Amino acid sequence: MSKHSDARLLVEVLAVGGGTLQLENVTNLQVRLEDGSWMGIRPGHAPLIAAMAAPTTKIVSLTVTEGGYYIDPTTGTFSPDHPDIQADAANPDTPDTAFGAIIAALRIRRAHGVMPFTVMCCDNVPHNGSVTRDAVIGTCRLSDRELADWIAANVAFPNSMVDRITPATGAHERQLAQGFG
Repeated sequence: MSKHSDARLLVEVLAVGGGTLQLENVTNLQVRLEDGSWMGIRPGHAPLIAAMAAPTTKIVSLTVTEGGYYIDPTTGTFSPDHPDIQADAANPDTPDTAFGAIIAALRIRRAHGVMPFTVMCCDNVPHNGSVTRDAVIGTCRLSDRELADWIAANVAFPNSMVDRITPATGAHERQLAQGFG
């Protein structure tokens, strides 16, 4: 079972119990909206795609773990052969990955003459904007080369730097940690 299939199952289980979830280091299961609220993501990412496709959305920021970029360990570049990426290519209207959801939203914006949003990756992977761009365009090329060319020409994917240094642990932090056992 892929990591995204596991995520879908987890979302379905939480939905039954009326729960919400925020995962910071696994998958994109929840998104923080402009008003500060959190929106749960369901399979196919329909609510997320609608929010990104809205003309008022100017920036889509995301954090992707290093393994979530679908990098081929041999080449060090995006791998379009991964089953999750192939699934998004086969079902572009109901994607499972964050990259597929971004593509679906950009497809809607383009069809309605809405300017694209900026995709800002906020993780600590070096050249994260370029890596995200490669994943989005590489995924899109599998199903819609014309849209992929439009994304390449019109969507900004700025690189950002996130602090990779863990702050020093002081007496206060040690005391807090001891309380956890």
